[in-house]
Amino acid sequence: MVNDDERDEGSSTGETQPAEAVAAPAPRPQRQIAPSRRTVTRQDRRDRSAGKRRRRNLLLGIGGSVIAAMLITGLVLPSIGSFGTPTTPAQGPEDLTLAGTEVAEQPGGIIEPGTAHAAYTTIPPTSGPRYAEPAAWGVHDQQIADETVVKNLEVGGVVVNYNLESDDQIADLQDLVGALPGFPGCYLVQPHDAVPAGSVTLTAWTRTQQ
Repeated sequence: MVNDDERDEGSSTGETQPAEAVAAPAPRPQRQIAPSRRTVTRQDRRDRSAGKRRRRNLLLGIGGSVIAAMLITGLVLPSIGSFGTPTTPAQGPEDLTLAGTEVAEQPGGIIEPGTAHAAYTTIPPTSGPRYAEPAAWGVHDQQIADETVVKNLEVGGVVVNYNLESDDQIADLQDLVGALPGFPGCYLVQPHDAVPAGSVTLTAWTRTQQ
């Protein structure tokens, strides 16, 4: 029989009774914290803002060209909506600087649809052979025959020819032109495959601006 003194002595000398090993707790798997709705919404706003900035930068250049088109309309094309080759207005400052680049008038009159003719000196054209009837003013989703559009130019129109990369850019351009005074009567907006990608070219009778 072991008395209390012997048990205490055994304990003091380190001769302890074996004990069962205690297993260490297994590490808990880390939880994947999903982004909050507020974080997702904030990122969506950033993405939309970035897209708007890209479109705004594009339209800054386009807007300057459209303003130039308005100057062309007001200074070079005084007889909007009437037939006959536009002429410089008789009244107004003598030292006006006209917008756009002047292009020599190309010879050519009214032709029947399908009639062969000389190639246009500029593409999109600014004068030359043309059909008897112009296209309807406003926005067109498909490219119109050059011979038809030249008639629009002859009667006092400004044509916005574009070759843009996205539907958003096209919509922004159409909205911008649609807000101009007098729209749609004197403005024609259309895609044109000869315009450099990602840009807009404006045409009026014997004038062009890119």
